[in-house]
Amino acid sequence: MPRLLHLLHIFIKPSVQVNMAYDLFTREQIICFFQSIANGKSGIPQSDNNIISSFIGYLYLVFGDLFIDDILKKNRDVIDSHKIIRYTDDIYISITFRQGIEQERQGVFLHLIGSQIAEVLYSKLSLKLNLKTRLYRLARNEEKEELLRNIRKLSPSDEYIKLNRENQEDQDKSKNIDQTIKNPQDKLNKIFQELRNIKKSRVEDYFIGERSAQEEILQEVFDKRVEQILDKPVNKKKIKEIFKDFNFDLIKVQPLEILVILLTDETAIKNFKKFYLQKRIITTSDADLIIKFLCQTDFSDDDLLLKLKENIHMQDIVNIFMDAQLNCDKPGYYGLTCMQMRKISEMPDVIEQTRLRVLSERTGSYSVALNHLVNEIHALCIKHEKANKKDYDVNDVVKFLYSKSVPHEICIKIRNLFDRRNSNSVSHPGSDSSMAWEVTREEYLDYYEHVGKCLDFLV
Repeated sequence: MPRLLHLLHIFIKPSVQVNMAYDLFTREQIICFFQSIANGKSGIPQSDNNIISSFIGYLYLVFGDLFIDDILKKNRDVIDSHKIIRYTDDIYISITFRQGIEQERQGVFLHLIGSQIAEVLYSKLSLKLNLKTRLYRLARNEEKEELLRNIRKLSPSDEYIKLNRENQEDQDKSKNIDQTIKNPQDKLNKIFQELRNIKKSRVEDYFIGERSAQEEILQEVFDKRVEQILDKPVNKKKIKEIFKDFNFDLIKVQPLEILVILLTDETAIKNFKKFYLQKRIITTSDADLIIKFLCQTDFSDDDLLLKLKENIHMQDIVNIFMDAQLNCDKPGYYGLTCMQMRKISEMPDVIEQTRLRVLSERTGSYSVALNHLVNEIHALCIKHEKANKKDYDVNDVVKFLYSKSVPHEICIKIRNLFDRRNSNSVSHPGSDSSMAWEVTREEYLDYYEHVGKCLDFLV
């Protein structure tokens, strides 16, 4: 809900927002209401009368339509036209490629565009594509027929029968694999055959992966006996041949297992690095694969680390890693050092309040954030004094702070923080004799700064 309300605030004309009193305070009230009825659960609350829930879901995915449309427009150099057709959460995207783009290149572009769509839906809406996601070439009759078959909905009983049949087939395949492959070399030969099958396949077929017998076959590479024979000359020759002219995007089918084999051949390693260094866009799945590769090679490749920075989600992480600031003096919790943070790391209740406070800060809910700020300093003082949580009030907190030689100004500010919580509209509705009012950003940051100064004395 906070994300949806923020998107509405960004996209809707200011004049409309003013006319409908859609301001920060209204958004906080809506968030508070939905948090109450959601009762700690994520997502959109459901009810017997599902009209409101359905509309909110529809509204949320309208932004998904816009984000997808932006991606398709960015690829106009290869896309001639496109359509987005959606019914509730079933989305169909039709793409017509420009003339002169070969089938193989179309597949590469489909995988790239599909990955970008998955990326934007996750990063901006926290949505993941499910396993029903597929890519079809409608110029091929068999794929067109397959799409039409999949569009026809199965009844619940048919779905139940189909799932049971698929589960049974998977179990039978697993049993067959276990029974027929005993010898390590036989297992490795089976792995090589799967890799050859993957090599011949289209990258777009693996855009969304499904668990299969193939997975179990490739996982046999972790068998110690199989690992021990990877370096045999006859096997190294097969590995070199498999990764010659290999589309390294296909490693995403089963990254770790395939990387274990690839890393036994220097030419394959060199070509893998060249492939990803030449990529124009590094998606989250690309970043994940590069990280898996770096994990296996002690993060020793600076070129790939720099390439990781091209993914917006990885920029800050890579900068910290490359600047060797992982054990930095100030990790970002107020102005405390790492050594001070060690004490707080053993206080889960304090950490939980910090987490909730930061979430409220990010949504601009400073009235809510102030309550968590109070709970944060309160819990920390209780831990230090090993006091009874029930009877420990603001007077006990201030008395403890004075005993630790915390300056008067800070002690008074902490006392006022508790008092401000009691006149906060989130905590109390107010009365005839006292008014409750919203906490402003400036007011909150002032209290936040003084809590930081207080913690510096305590830890």
